[in-house]
Amino acid sequence: MEKKEDSLELNHFIRKRSSNFLNLLDQDSYQNLDKNVKTKETSTEDMSILNIYDSKKKIYHHSLKWFSVFMLYGIIGGIFINAISKVKLLNFDMMFNILISPIIYYHSPRNILTKISLKQFILYYTIPFILGLFFRFFDEIPILNNFILDPDDIKTTEQIILLVVIIIGILLISFIYIYISDFPIINIILVTIHFLVSFISMYVFYQSGGKIHIHHYFLALCIMLLSRNPYSNVVTIIHGFSYGVYIEGISKWGIDPLFW
Repeated sequence: MEKKEDSLELNHFIRKRSSNFLNLLDQDSYQNLDKNVKTKETSTEDMSILNIYDSKKKIYHHSLKWFSVFMLYGIIGGIFINAISKVKLLNFDMMFNILISPIIYYHSPRNILTKISLKQFILYYTIPFILGLFFRFFDEIPILNNFILDPDDIKTTEQIILLVVIIIGILLISFIYIYISDFPIINIILVTIHFLVSFISMYVFYQSGGKIHIHHYFLALCIMLLSRNPYSNVVTIIHGFSYGVYIEGISKWGIDPLFW
């Protein structure tokens, strides 16, 4: 009799372990299993799997909620900018941004939005985002009025200094996140190589007769993607402001080419 019960337990154990993983993670199916044939060991293992599944599901729902907020900010911000600019409220560039929003969100905003409190979100993300939407008014600042990220237009000492400050700022933002990453040394080397390759490529392209114009939407996107440290309110402010500038740029001016 004991051998028969042992055999029955073994059959149930094998059948459970060989079943589809998603079925195993289905809580209703789990609760409907024949509890009389579960051993204490397999019950503990299955509950551990369920706990992992529930945790991952909560993380997924939490991330999905913030992605919806992120995308909604972009849509509302873009419509607002076009409304005050008296142009078509929705255009191709805005629709294209909605299409690529999941990619952008996954690589940067997700790291910040899912780890900050509601108070931080309002103070250090939403307010800077709104300020970024009014980026055009920064043209009233004399040094920024004639500043264009185009090699043909960067001629004065002030413009060169501002360009150096922007480059150093982007590098610092990158290294702030890299510092807390799992492999900081390797990541620093990779980012440094990336920057060097980018600048050398643009230099060769420009010297060969090509034209370069780094629009503010692209610069803001780069800063936004690089500002990924969720433990710094300063980085969160930079990220929110950059997102506003990015939305203002693609909504008002469109996603114009950088090289031609």
